[in-house]
Amino acid sequence: MPRSPKYPLESLRKHRECQASSALGRFGDAIREREAASLAKSLAQKAHLEVQSRARAVRRAEACRLGKGELRAGDLVRAQAWEDAVMLEFSDRLRDVHQAEAQLMRARGAEEEARAVWLQKKADRDVLAKDEDRFETSAHRANEASADDAAEEAFAARWSQR
Repeated sequence: MPRSPKYPLESLRKHRECQASSALGRFGDAIREREAASLAKSLAQKAHLEVQSRARAVRRAEACRLGKGELRAGDLVRAQAWEDAVMLEFSDRLRDVHQAEAQLMRARGAEEEARAVWLQKKADRDVLAKDEDRFETSAHRANEASADDAAEEAFAARWSQR
């Protein structure tokens, strides 16, 4: 039986397989980066809410003490200094939330870009895989036709000798 011809685009197929695999790895990295950015945003939001919650509790307690007449002038001055510090911390946590949101948006964009690249590389690889299947099917049919022709010639030769 004749030997099947080698697929002429084998090296290109292997190259595209490697590219698709590499693009898939970058897509996975982008997913992990987006997940980390999402977690960082959640943590920043949690810290921001904790600052708000602590400040509300302290303000409530101070208002209660003020209502009972337990505070002195020095306490009120310290309360104002504390309020300034809380506002500074609040703005810092809010800035952290905005930075985390911006990082998350960049990570989402990078993830979508990596996904698009991976899908393109995968499609390129799949086109060559389908072409290789067609090539092998065609070569197999040619081998079968050649074998059939050889069998017919042998059969015809035997009949002509009789």
